[in-house]
Amino acid sequence: MSEPTDLDCQHFTAGTRGPAGHRVFFLQAAAPGELLTVRCEKQHVAALAEHFESLLADLEPAEGVPADLIEPVEPRFVVGSIAIGYDEDIDRLVVQLHELVGEDDPPGDSVRCALGRGLAHAFIARSEELMNAGRPPCPLCGRPVGADGHTCVKTNGHFPH
Repeated sequence: MSEPTDLDCQHFTAGTRGPAGHRVFFLQAAAPGELLTVRCEKQHVAALAEHFESLLADLEPAEGVPADLIEPVEPRFVVGSIAIGYDEDIDRLVVQLHELVGEDDPPGDSVRCALGRGLAHAFIARSEELMNAGRPPCPLCGRPVGADGHTCVKTNGHFPH
């Protein structure tokens, strides 16, 4: 595995392609002269926003405007794991994205993104937009409800809604 790519981000966002229920999620970071897009899971986006909220709770607030994906959306890799921290020396949240690889495969690619508090706040807002744009959750089990409803496991299949 090579050293991770380091990006001092001026753009950090999440976005999707495809209809609700079949959306593909992406994370995107940009620094001067470099645009990085990676494919991820919906849970990655939600967890990242949740962790940003907990890290930012102890820091001074900063304003940020939610951003859309920049075209072209061509993923460099699929995210396997994410590490998050705060570097007090540079006053940046640091997100390290690791490529998903098989057990017997060599280590994959990784990217380290440093972003300011404003970008993190904007990411949280963007994440909320994306989560709310999906299929609504079942009030009983929390699983997504499609346009034609779903058979809830909490009712043993007796009450489709």
